[in-house]
Amino acid sequence: MDGFQQYRAAGRPDTRPGAFLPLLSGGEKVRGLLQREIQGKIYELENSQVDEKKLAFGLVFQGIGRRRKAEGTKELKESKNMRWSYILPRFILLLLIWAFFYFAFDPLLKWGMIKGLQSALEAKVEIRKVKTGFLRPSLEIYGLKAGNSGAEFKNLFEFESLKFRMDGKQLFEKKFIIDEAGIKGLSFDTDRKTSCKIYIPKTEVPEFVKNFIAESRDLASDRVADMKTGISGDIRVETSNLESAKLMRELQEKYDKEYKDVLEKADFSKYDARIKAIDEKYDRVKAQKNFLKQTKEMNSLKKEADLLLKDFKTDKENLSKLVTDGRDAYKGIEEAKKRDVEKAMSLAKIPSMDKGKIASMLIGPDVMGKIEKYWNMANTAVKYIPENPKKKIFQEKKKRGRIVHFIKENNYPRFLMKKLYVDGVLTPENPIEYSGSILNITDQPALYPQPLTAEIKGRKGAASISLKSLARLYEEPMTSETSLRYDGAPVTALSFGNEKSVKVNVQKAVADNSLEVKTVSDRIDGTFRAAFRNAVISSQFNSVAYKPLKESVENSFSKVNAFNVDVGLSGKWNKPDIKMDTDLAQIISDAFRKSFSDQAEKAKKQIQDKVDAAVKEQKDKLDKLLKDRKAEVDTRLKANQEKMDKWGKGLTDKLKESTGIKL
Repeated sequence: MDGFQQYRAAGRPDTRPGAFLPLLSGGEKVRGLLQREIQGKIYELENSQVDEKKLAFGLVFQGIGRRRKAEGTKELKESKNMRWSYILPRFILLLLIWAFFYFAFDPLLKWGMIKGLQSALEAKVEIRKVKTGFLRPSLEIYGLKAGNSGAEFKNLFEFESLKFRMDGKQLFEKKFIIDEAGIKGLSFDTDRKTSCKIYIPKTEVPEFVKNFIAESRDLASDRVADMKTGISGDIRVETSNLESAKLMRELQEKYDKEYKDVLEKADFSKYDARIKAIDEKYDRVKAQKNFLKQTKEMNSLKKEADLLLKDFKTDKENLSKLVTDGRDAYKGIEEAKKRDVEKAMSLAKIPSMDKGKIASMLIGPDVMGKIEKYWNMANTAVKYIPENPKKKIFQEKKKRGRIVHFIKENNYPRFLMKKLYVDGVLTPENPIEYSGSILNITDQPALYPQPLTAEIKGRKGAASISLKSLARLYEEPMTSETSLRYDGAPVTALSFGNEKSVKVNVQKAVADNSLEVKTVSDRIDGTFRAAFRNAVISSQFNSVAYKPLKESVENSFSKVNAFNVDVGLSGKWNKPDIKMDTDLAQIISDAFRKSFSDQAEKAKKQIQDKVDAAVKEQKDKLDKLLKDRKAEVDTRLKANQEKMDKWGKGLTDKLKESTGIKL
C-alpha cells in the first residue's frame, strides 16, 4: 500500500496534485491545487520521509498562506471603512450648504440689499421679504419701501413685488441674465408712519450747487425786510473787501512770480557751456592732419551747432509766449465787479430789481435741492457703466507679438435685464394708474449694444402721465433723450421764497409739467416748465416794514391766478449753467421799481463808481508791473539773440575757411 492509499485508509482527503481538478474551475482550481500540495507536504513530514530543509520549507510556505489570508481580510475591512470616511464628510458639507441657502441666504441677501439702497438713497429702506429659488434660479422681493431723504415721513418710492427668473447656465459664469421681470404696485411720494432718517455721511454737494447757494444767500430780495424808509443817501463801500480788488492783487502776485521764472529761463549761461564745448572741438578738428577724418568730424560739429541754434530758437519762442501785456488777466475782473456791486447793495439794504435774481431767490433753493438729488443718483449710475471692453483689444494690438482672441458665442454682460414690466399708482394725491416697460438694462452696454428704452403711460380723468426715454450707452460718445409729460397734477400747500423777506403761498392749483433732456457725452441740455393754472395765491410780507413796497406787492399778487416756472440746464455735466425764471419774479420786480426805482438806480451808480475807483488803482499797479517786466524780458532776449547771431556767424566763417562747409 503506497502513501496515498495509507492516507485514504486513515480517512483523510486525497491530496494528490490534480485529484479534484475536474470538479473545480477558475480560481477554485488554483486554491485546490495549493491546498493539496500543502497537505501532501504535511503527510510526508508525518511519515518522516523528508529532511530538515524540506520541513522548514513546508512550514514557511504554510505560514505565508495564512498571513496572506489574514491580510486580505484586513484590507477588505479597511476598504469598507475608507468608503464611509470619504462619503460622510462630503455628505455633511452638502447638507450644510443646502441648510445655508435654505435658511440663511435669503435673510443675508435682504440685509445686503437694504444696506446698499440706504447708502445710495441716504434714507431708511425696508423690505418685507426676499425669496430665492435655485432649481429654476429666481428672485422675488416683496414690500420694498425707500425713504425720501428730503422728507422725513415720505417714501421716495415703494412697490408691492418684484419678480424675475435668471438663466441658470449663465449664472454658473457669474452672469445675471434676465429675460423678463415685473414690478407690481410701484408708487411714488407715499406717506410713512415712521421717520426715514438714518445716519449716513451725506454725499458731497456738487460744486455748481455750492456756488449757486452761496450767491443766493446775498440776493437783493432778502434785504427788503430791513427797509423801514427809502434808500439811504450815503453808502459806504469797503474797498479792502472787494472781490475784484482782491483778484487784482492775486494777479499781481501771480505775474510777479511768473516773470521771475521767465527771467531765470532767459539766462544765457546754459548756452555758454555748449558754445565753449563746440569751439574747443573745432580747435581739435582743425589740428587734424587726416583730411578725410577732418571732414567727417567737421560735419559732426556742424550738426551740433545746428542743434544748439534750434534749441535757442525754440526757447526764445516759448519765452515770448509767456510774456503777456495783461489783457487776458482782466477777463474775470468785470464779473467780479458785478458781484461786488450786488454785495454792496445787499449791505446797503437795496433790493434788486433784476428779474433773474429774484427768480433765483424764490425758486432756487427748491429747484437746486431736486437737481442735487437726481444729479447724485445719475452720477452713481454712470459710475457703474464700465468702459468699452473692446478698448483692451485695441491697446493690446500696439504691443509686440501676435495676440489671437477667441470670441465666445453669445457673450453676455455681467448683468442684463432684457425686459422689465412696470405698473402701479403714481402718487396718493394723484392716483393715476400707469403701466409700461423698460428694455435692455445692463451694466456692460458695449457687450449688449441695444438702446436702453423706457415707455410708461397712464391716465385718470383729466390727469395723465407719459414718459419716453432712449439712451445709447454703447455708442461713443454716449447719447440719451428723455421726454416727460405730467399734466393735470393737483398742487396744494406750495410755497416760494422765505418768511424773512418775500414769500408766496400757492394754496391750490393745477400744474402741467414738461421735461426735455438731451445728453451727449459729458454735456447736458435740458428744459423744465411747470405751468400753474386755477391758482389761489396769497403773499406773505409780514416782515417787510417799508409800507409802500408791501402794499404794491400785495396788490399785484391779488390779481394772479396763473403763472409759469422755467428752469434751463446747459453745458458740462459737472458744471452746468442753470437759468431760472418765473412770472412771480416779474411781479416782484415791477413792485420794487414802482416803489423806489430812482433811488435804487442812484445808489447803484454810486456803488459802481466806488468799485471802479478801487479796481482802477489796483489795475494801474498791475499795468505798470507788466510793462516793466515785459521790457526787462524783451531786453534780455534781444541781447541773447545778438550774442547768438554773432557766435553763429563766426563759426560759419571758420567752417567755410576750413572745409567749405556752410552752417
